[in-house]
Amino acid sequence: MSSAVDRAIRDAKTALRAGQGRAARRTLLDMLERFPANPRLQNELAGLATTLSGLPARGFGPAHVKRIIAMLGAGAIAEAIEEMVALALLNPANPMARNVLGRLYLDAGVPQAALPHLITATHADPAFREAQVNLATAYLQLGRAAEAVGPLEAVLRAHPDFVPALDMLGRVLVTLERGREAIAPFRRLLALQPGDPEVLLSLTNALNAAQETTEAAEILRGLVARDPANHRALNNLANIELAEGRLTEAEAHARAAIAASPLTAAGNAYYNLGRIITFAEGDPAIAAMQALAVRKETMPPDEQVALMFALSKALEDIGAVDDSFAALAEGNRLKRATLNYSLDQDRALLDDLRHRFAATVPGLNPADLPPPPVVPIFVVGMMRSGTTLTEQIISAHSQVHGAGELRFLGGAAGPEMAAQDGPLDPAALQRIRQSYLSELAALAGGAPFAVDKLPANFRFIGLIRKALPEARIVHLRRDPVAVCWSNYKTYFNAQNIGYAWDLQEVAGYYRLYEDFMAQMDADYPGQILTVDYAALTETPEPVIRGILDFCGLPFEEACLRPQENTRAVRTASVRQVRSGIYKGSNSKWRGFEAHMGPLLQALAQP
Repeated sequence: MSSAVDRAIRDAKTALRAGQGRAARRTLLDMLERFPANPRLQNELAGLATTLSGLPARGFGPAHVKRIIAMLGAGAIAEAIEEMVALALLNPANPMARNVLGRLYLDAGVPQAALPHLITATHADPAFREAQVNLATAYLQLGRAAEAVGPLEAVLRAHPDFVPALDMLGRVLVTLERGREAIAPFRRLLALQPGDPEVLLSLTNALNAAQETTEAAEILRGLVARDPANHRALNNLANIELAEGRLTEAEAHARAAIAASPLTAAGNAYYNLGRIITFAEGDPAIAAMQALAVRKETMPPDEQVALMFALSKALEDIGAVDDSFAALAEGNRLKRATLNYSLDQDRALLDDLRHRFAATVPGLNPADLPPPPVVPIFVVGMMRSGTTLTEQIISAHSQVHGAGELRFLGGAAGPEMAAQDGPLDPAALQRIRQSYLSELAALAGGAPFAVDKLPANFRFIGLIRKALPEARIVHLRRDPVAVCWSNYKTYFNAQNIGYAWDLQEVAGYYRLYEDFMAQMDADYPGQILTVDYAALTETPEPVIRGILDFCGLPFEEACLRPQENTRAVRTASVRQVRSGIYKGSNSKWRGFEAHMGPLLQALAQP
């Protein structure tokens, strides 16, 4: 060790004499990664830091923060991070130093590097509200939004009007698809900052997530009236109109959003346009996307991903299959690179759920339960398996409300499962039941039945049977290649879908799902209706009659015409379900068969 340390110190001094202060610092920091407790290295680094900044290296305070801000103002973010790495190392117990370094890493787009420093800062000073908000931001950026809620709620209990915490809590709750809860922090924020267009935009996101689209659209129209170039308001308005089936208005607003968007924010605008229209040869939007794709590195990561999915869709529309796949593969690669995901995570989750809610575990006794205010109809399966179409069919019935993809069940179960290992006791099951039914009844508007079509609720079939024994469960099964390919082709917004961005991983997840559903069918015979998607589209009437009969509903002709159902649709299948029941989607993947070797090989394995 001694010779390596001596050599590093000599090299750092040589670099400093040559006027290369940053190189000297990097040399010492590299050696400190190997020997973090070496006092000679630490003292040399402290002396160097003082030489470079003119400030004492130990005893981090406002003067250091001011210097870092000046460096950022000069565009020297990399140098600012290097300096803060040294200062945080020399002041390991100083929460302010840790927080500043964490914030710099967040701004540089590396939340994984920020997280340990922010955890250290908040542990050292739990009342450090700025650090708590930065910690929540790191969790959100890392796809761990659920972990962000606690720090933010703790800050707001002590500081109810702390603007950054209100804003971040609202954003986190929208990300978690808890839009109804997100409305309150944004309304409070609006009271503190009346008329602020950013807050109004955030409020519309929450309202839309809570299915309060009338108020959301009214606010968005007001924003566009104030500023016709507000591209995010135009984009959000187009999304609402698309969900409601007003495609002409949606296209007009999507194209206006593209025209108003800075190039760095155009990816999502083009993606939304692709959800609304079928591109034609010669559409100038295609050439514009291709030109933008060449310099996409200038765009934020989410905009890059959205752009490549949009370009892939446009190229597929005009028959350029090979180029379409190349753009799709790049979009998926970019998205996958942002995720810390392994199939083992989902394997462990499904194993836990399988054991917690096994058939041998007792549930609530139906004879002891009062009639529910609304009977849930769960429509489950893989994503892109036909659940949206099925919901449209069932909710066309006069006795049924289509509630969409709800997070209520997982939201109610999560805290109970965190508090108990193994099977849940009757009191926990009763709390889950009451929470879920009250939320569902609030949406159902008095309808005796309501459809919850979150596909991933297949994971909670055991819980449903134990806490909601009167519920109906309709399971959609689709051709494995078709459903996996459709997952790979879809730009999902949900943070908890980690498997869809790689052909082998989506096949691996399909196998996990298939095994899990085989177990559920064995555990709960006759209590799950499995619907074959191909049969539903090829011979719809007998299949639909069977679905309605299983749900305890009399047949109604309207269920044969789901395209006439006027309810808003907020899933990736929004355009397809407006076209009615159609055949052929199970074979659309064959045009890309030459590129699908990894998927086909993975599915062929036993």
